[in-house]
Order: sequence, then structure tokens, then C-alpha cells
Amino acid sequence: MRLDPADIERLPRRVEDIYRELWDALPEPAQQALTLATLAIPDGDAAWHRAIAAQSIAECLDLPAHDTLAETLEQDRIPHGWVRALADWLRRFNEPDQLAIAVAARDEHFLEEDLGRVLDRLAATLAAHSLAEPDPETQHCARLLLTLHRRGQGEGPNRIAETDALRAVRLLQRAFADQPRELPARVALGRILAGLRVDPDALDLLAARDDHAWALGESGQVEAAEAAYTALLADEGRILGPDHPVTLTTRNNIAYWRAQSGEIAAALAEFTALRADQGRILGPDHPETLKTRINIASLRAQSGEIAAALADFETLLADQERVLDPGHPDLQCTQGWITDLRKRLDTPWSPGTADY
Repeated sequence: MRLDPADIERLPRRVEDIYRELWDALPEPAQQALTLATLAIPDGDAAWHRAIAAQSIAECLDLPAHDTLAETLEQDRIPHGWVRALADWLRRFNEPDQLAIAVAARDEHFLEEDLGRVLDRLAATLAAHSLAEPDPETQHCARLLLTLHRRGQGEGPNRIAETDALRAVRLLQRAFADQPRELPARVALGRILAGLRVDPDALDLLAARDDHAWALGESGQVEAAEAAYTALLADEGRILGPDHPVTLTTRNNIAYWRAQSGEIAAALAEFTALRADQGRILGPDHPETLKTRINIASLRAQSGEIAAALADFETLLADQERVLDPGHPDLQCTQGWITDLRKRLDTPWSPGTADY
């Protein structure tokens, strides 16, 4: 086969050049619909919520051919190869180059005020969205809401409120709580809080700050976690009161991260003071009071007071067996400590002691 050198010269030389040729071959409504879809994509993603994107376009009555564009997205009337269905409600660009081409085409197809109207409708729709259950669809909406909030999108009544951004942060924090891979995302969510202009005494803000402080500690930033919890404790004491269970929990977390940083003596003193207050406020048999006793005894063991720690655990075990269910994890924890400490002391098993 002989090829004309001119034809060879005209061939695309990069992957993005190939995608650009394919883009130019798309019908104009498909180009325009994909361009508008890029407005509905959260930061760091390439996917959009099909129905919400289509609805926002359909409600922009001043947008040329808005019904056709909305239908193109809603019914997936786009030639194969540009859009991938991830779920019934979720669509995405197949490749980063495709997304980049669609973003670059915004100015080719729409005026700035047209794009602004779509963004306003997106902001209004997301602000009205229920952020209750942290399912994947709602997580996507929360991430997009935070993206639009960061960009300052929305005008007048359509502008995303600071309280809506806080709601989105809280939903994502709850969704990521048991997902170790999302720890960097939780730390990043916490950084958003400093820029939110919300009531500093709002309970949701206190809860969000607590999650951020814990995420800092879990990510290895122990000193930052201690500082964040110390600042939070001051505000919780002022807003909720020093005897509130949430305030007590924050004191527990400060002591915990002090211990994690190697400040065993300081942590032991804080746990001891906390136990006294928990006994007064919650009662001596409350699970949180008993849990603090586990922390005190374990820290005594870590500091070398093996015999004293064993005595603490044995006394604690009797109270736990009276209060907790037999399969309770705290009861099992205490049993494990007793077994380990007895081995360290090489103490014979005492008559009448339960078989652990």
C-alpha cells in the first residue's frame, strides 16, 4: 500500500488530536449537551448526575434549544465512545482528554450568561436536595454542591448557602467514617470548615470539627489532632457545658491522642480526672466510665506498673461482668489484658477466677 505523504502529514499525532477529530464529528446538540454536562461535575471527577444535569438545563428557558439539550443528556442520545454509564443515574466521560475538550468548548457554544444560568439552576437544585442518607448518589450531589460553593456559583436566592455547604461536609464525613481509603478526603473536608461563614456555635459545626480532629490523628498528624481537640473542648465547654457527654468525649479524645504521642503520664492524669467526672455525671457503671477505666489500667501497664494494672483490670472485670453482656467487646478486651498481664508476672491462676 502506497500512502500519500500529504495524507500522512494530516493524520493526528497525539491521542487528544484523535479525540478532537471525533469531537468535531459529533452532532452539534451532542457537543453542546456534553459541554453543559461539564458544569455538573465535582472537582477531581469526570462524572455527572444525569437527571440533575438534564433538569438544570431544561429549566433554563433562555438557553437556546434547552429542551433538545436536556433530552440529549437524559436519554443518552450521544454517539458511542464519549459517555459511559456507571449507574442508572450516573454518566461520565470515558477519557480525561474527552473531558478537557468538552470543557474547552464552552466558549465556542455558549455565552457566559448562558453558562451562569445553568450553574444557578444546578446550585438551586442541589441546595434543595435532601442530604440525609449517605448513599452514592447523595454523596455525588454533596461533592458537587461543595465544588459549586467553592467556586462561588449561584446568584441571589440560587446561591449555595454556607449552611448547605456545612450539611454537605457532614454527610460526606459520615459516609467516609468507616472507609480508611477516604482518610485524606476527611482531612480535606475539615479544611473547608475554616472558610465557612456559619454560626460558630452551630452543633453541626462542632461535630464536623470533631471528625476533622480525629481524621488528623488517624492520618498521623497527632499534634495537630491534639491542638484541634483542645480548641474544640474550649468551645464545647462554653456552648454545651463542661458536663455534657459530648464534652466528656472530647476530653477522652484529647487524652487518647496524648497517649498516642507518647505523653503517657499526661494522658493517665487526664483519664483519671475524666473517670471521676464520668462517675459523677454518667454514673460508675456507665459504659463510658468503664471504658475509661480500661484506658487507665492499660496506660499503667504501658508505664511499667504491671501488678497495679492487673489489679485494676481484675476489679474492672467484676464490674463489667455485672453490667455488660457476656459478648461485649470491652469485656473481652479486659479479659485479654488480664491474660497477658498474668503471663508477664508469671502469676498462677487464682481459684474462683473465671476461665477466660
